[in-house]
Amino acid sequence: LFYSRTHQMYFDLCRANGKACRHRHKRCLFGSGKYGAATIRRACFALLLAVSHIGWAAEPVWVLIDTTDSVARVMQGDKAVQQYDNIAIGQRGVAEIHMQGDETTPLGVYRIISVSHTSRFKLFFGLDYPTRDHAKLALMRKQIVSRDFQRIVDAHSTGSVPPSSTPLGGEIGIHGIGFGNASVHEQYNWTRGCVALSNDQIQDLARWVDIGTQVVIQ
Repeated sequence: LFYSRTHQMYFDLCRANGKACRHRHKRCLFGSGKYGAATIRRACFALLLAVSHIGWAAEPVWVLIDTTDSVARVMQGDKAVQQYDNIAIGQRGVAEIHMQGDETTPLGVYRIISVSHTSRFKLFFGLDYPTRDHAKLALMRKQIVSRDFQRIVDAHSTGSVPPSSTPLGGEIGIHGIGFGNASVHEQYNWTRGCVALSNDQIQDLARWVDIGTQVVIQ
């Protein structure tokens, strides 16, 4: 489909050149119009490159949190376009499921559902934890009851913020350090479950993300 449309654009240029004929491109290709064939070919090639560039730029931006290497990467498709080193996570490391008060960072695939510019952590990007997948796993493990599971599922179905009052907790996000101790941030995992960046890093991240941006914590 893309080739046929480009082919048609080539033909349209030939028609604009005033020399289109029943042999389609034959007379134009051999340069009998106002513009030579080489000029038209170059114009079409430039158009092809421009359209291709628009396609590349349209790849969605998402964020990859690598808890093993303590790195956050802004991704466009499968390419890293920005990287933030020496991030911090929960004091007790990572877990498949974060339980209220356990100070772990939950692994998973999320969406940014809120942005706070008035957070004491400089900026706060709220994630949709617990997700449906976390709720299903927790229910299977008997870490929550059916009522809790349904509340979480209902929140996701209506686009609401998932409840933080179940045993799975909530209010997990990505934030800066605010007026916190930068030295502590550089040396320790200090959060209660969130992902922390420096203030400069979180401000730069704000250029790339918004509500709806996918975040993968692994």
